[in-house]
Amino acid sequence: AWPSIITLVCTDDFMERTITGQPLSSDVCGVDSLHFTDTDHRNVCGVGTIARVWTVLDVNGNSNACLQQITFEDTTPVQVFFPADYTAYTCNAPVDTSITGVPNVIDDCEQISINHDDVFFDIAAPACFKIFRTWTVVDWCVYDPNSGSTDGYYTHIQVISVLDQEAPTLTCPNDTIVGAISTTCDGTYVQLNPATAEDCSA
Repeated sequence: AWPSIITLVCTDDFMERTITGQPLSSDVCGVDSLHFTDTDHRNVCGVGTIARVWTVLDVNGNSNACLQQITFEDTTPVQVFFPADYTAYTCNAPVDTSITGVPNVIDDCEQISINHDDVFFDIAAPACFKIFRTWTVVDWCVYDPNSGSTDGYYTHIQVISVLDQEAPTLTCPNDTIVGAISTTCDGTYVQLNPATAEDCSA
């Protein structure tokens, strides 16, 4: 009795005989060994078939063989959750992805790639600056760039704002005392140092 044709999920362990089944064999003189060899016809996404040839050998060297087909399917679609927009309230706040977040992708057998591109805007009132971070997630098991379809291609723009809520630092020149050249105070010149201001905004 040979295992029937079976269908598995792409994450199943096809080497586990409790999942795939195995032949029941008997011989009046005794069975020597039972083994199988696989020919893998699955793609990189774990979908396709494995042709499994079972061979049973008795103690006298007689053998019998049968082909079992194991089919693998991916029954769960990819789920993509993009990071929310992000606002920082410190002018020089870090805006790397470890802070602002990355897409969360729920998948099983898919071949997933995640990339992002940033566009920087230094004039973006009331923010010091803004970044439009475009996230792209591609499921290469589905997406074909030449098909005209966007199936398996996910994109989202995350807006990152850095606000300035701190007043600028103003440094005024020190008080200055000068002597008058004449009793009428005419002809006296004063050189004052300029005031300076610092801020992370312009």
